[in-house]
Amino acid sequence: MIDLLDLIVTIIVMVFIIAQYFLLLFKRKDDLFTLRFDLYSRLRKYWLTTSKKNTALEEIITPLAEEAFFLFDEKVYNYVMGLIDDYHHGSDYFPRDEFIEPFLKYLKIHNK
Repeated sequence: MIDLLDLIVTIIVMVFIIAQYFLLLFKRKDDLFTLRFDLYSRLRKYWLTTSKKNTALEEIITPLAEEAFFLFDEKVYNYVMGLIDDYHHGSDYFPRDEFIEPFLKYLKIHNK
């Protein structure tokens, strides 16, 4: 009887440990999404305020690009650094599709 009770307790503990593991994976993924979206939002905010070549933009974008290097990949980092030599043209409320494209892979909730 004690062996059966030990087995049941062991199984319950293992189920709990496995559930905790998957919850931590989901939390990590959610935290990473939050960090990435925050960076994208800050970059988008600064980008929409530029309508001509702005030397102060380099001071704003360089730290964001460095952060992008750690949160995204080198492609996004290079893209963000390339924004220094460009400026926003278009709607004051929505960035161009070309601005959004490098971030889509990382900011979609469901990757299919």
